[in-house]
Amino acid sequence: MTISTTKKRAEAVAQANANAALEGFEPDAQDLEMQALYISGGITIDEMLDEIRAQATAAGPGDEP
Repeated sequence: MTISTTKKRAEAVAQANANAALEGFEPDAQDLEMQALYISGGITIDEMLDEIRAQATAAGPGDEP
């Protein structure tokens, strides 16, 4: 993976976190770990989103993932 790709991914993650913060959400340690894996190329965006969806489903309605 190129430095440019890594930089673009880091910027996208930072923007997503900023948008979430505006809504009152902060990433937890597990979120930050997944984000770091995505930024470094360890997982794809689809893999990260699948994991987030799985966490939300496991938490159930009204629970935090």
